[in-house]
Amino acid sequence: MQVKDITGYDTIVFGEHVGSVSRVRGIARMKTSSVEIKLDDNAEVRKAMSAKQAEDLLRSLATPGSTATGDKVTLREIGAMLKMSVRAVNQIIKRQSGSIERLEGPEDFKDHDYMGSFTVGDEIIVADRCHIKADAPAAMTIPALPGTWHVYIRHENLRDISGNVFACHEEHFRVATVDGDELGTIDVDSGNVMIVDSSAKKLAAKLEQDRDTWQEGVVDDVGAFATTTTKTGKFAVRVYRREDKAVVVRASLAGPERAYFSTPAAKAAPTPKYTKAHATRMAAGGTAQEYSPKTLFAVGDIVTHPKFGEGVVNAVLGDGKVQIDFADGPRTLVHGR
Repeated sequence: MQVKDITGYDTIVFGEHVGSVSRVRGIARMKTSSVEIKLDDNAEVRKAMSAKQAEDLLRSLATPGSTATGDKVTLREIGAMLKMSVRAVNQIIKRQSGSIERLEGPEDFKDHDYMGSFTVGDEIIVADRCHIKADAPAAMTIPALPGTWHVYIRHENLRDISGNVFACHEEHFRVATVDGDELGTIDVDSGNVMIVDSSAKKLAAKLEQDRDTWQEGVVDDVGAFATTTTKTGKFAVRVYRREDKAVVVRASLAGPERAYFSTPAAKAAPTPKYTKAHATRMAAGGTAQEYSPKTLFAVGDIVTHPKFGEGVVNAVLGDGKVQIDFADGPRTLVHGR
C-alpha cells in the first residue's frame, strides 16, 4: 500500500517507523514517537495492527513457553496501539507473567514508567555504565539514606527516547517532585546513565561484560540503567537531601542543561465528588464490589477496579455503560454484559 492510499488509517508502519501521517500543503508527513519524516506519495507503508491484535500479541510475548516473537518494529507498533512506551512493553515481556498490565510502583507519576526497586546501603553512584568501578574519576558518589529505592524513567509523549531517570527512597515520595540541588555533570561515552548502590563497584567487571544484553530498568538488583538521547556528552545530576543524606537522586538523559525539564506531576488527589460520594456510601454501610463488565451496577454502588482503584457509581448510561467516579476522576465503563 502506498501513502496516497491510506485515507482513514490512524496508525501506519513505514520501514522501522510507526506513527501517523498528515498532509501539510499537500506534503505527507509521518509523525512517530521521536521524529517527523517527509514521505513521498509512492512510499510503501502498511496499516498498523489493531489495539486488540496488539493486546493479543503482547500477551503471547509475556507468557512463559510461548513461541511468539517480536522485533523492534513490532514492539514499537504494540506500544503505539496500546499507548505505552516501548520501555513499558519490554518490562511487561521481561516479567513473563502472562499479564499485559504495566509494572506498577508504589506511586504514580505522569509521563513516567516505573522500572522497579533496589536496595541502598549508604551510598549511591551515578555514572556511565563503563565507570561503575572503584575510584572511577567520571563517577559521582553520593551519601544516601539506606533502604529500598524505587526507579522511574521519564518519557515524553510515549517516546522511545528517555528524558530523565530518578530514584527515590521508599519513605520520601512526598518530595519526589522536588528538583533539589544540582551537583554538576557526569561524562557519558557509551550512551547510558546508571544510578546504583555503591556495592555495584564489586560487580564492575560483570556489569561491563553483560551490558549489551541490558534493557532499561533495574539490573542485577543493584540499581537503574537508562539510555541517553546521545551516545556521548555531559549529563546533569540533582539530589534532594534529608539530614545530609540523599533521598531523591535524578539524572538527565538529555544533556547538562535539562536536569529535569520540569517536576513530574504527583498522583492526583481524590476529586471532591469522589470523596463526598464515597464517604456517604460508606457511612450508609456500603461494601465494595469487584468490577466486572458482566455485573449490573446501580447509582451509589462502590466498585473496586484492578487498575483504577475504588470508585463510586454516579450514573447509569445507555448502551450498557456506567459512569464511575474514581479518585483521579470519572470514567465510563461497560456493565451488565
